[in-house]
Amino acid sequence: MVGWGVGDWMTGQAGREVTVRFMPHHTHEMDVCTRHGCRLGAAHLADRATDGQRAALRRARATRARRLRAEAKAAEQPRRDRFAPATLPADAHRLDAVTAHEADREPARHYDGDLTESAPPDLIPPAPPPADRATPDTLKARTRPTDSTPTPAREDAP
Repeated sequence: MVGWGVGDWMTGQAGREVTVRFMPHHTHEMDVCTRHGCRLGAAHLADRATDGQRAALRRARATRARRLRAEAKAAEQPRRDRFAPATLPADAHRLDAVTAHEADREPARHYDGDLTESAPPDLIPPAPPPADRATPDTLKARTRPTDSTPTPAREDAP
């Protein structure tokens, strides 16, 4: 939850109708204006992070980005095809000597399983497919329940 601080100019302004103008390039403040667009003042972020917290956040994000880049680079390395040198015209000969055990083990190691297990807990499940569509039971179990209560028919009074 984001809280906005109360400025001195806001004293005595309770109940006044205002509009809030959020400026994407100024995430630390919002402009508070009257309904007609006259600027009253700025509301500043109440629980703004300290310089140390922001520096730690930048370091953590940079570390994560470096780790992900290194992981992506390492994942690309085995995908590159290497070929034996040839001095005469001939079919290309790949240099991908892998044991049968390694070939069986690697796909199992990279299997991510069901992606719904890694979904955040507040993710809204998809709506169920239409009733006339043939749907496997495993898919039906992963959809959100429908509201099965029929809406009462409204009768217009004469």
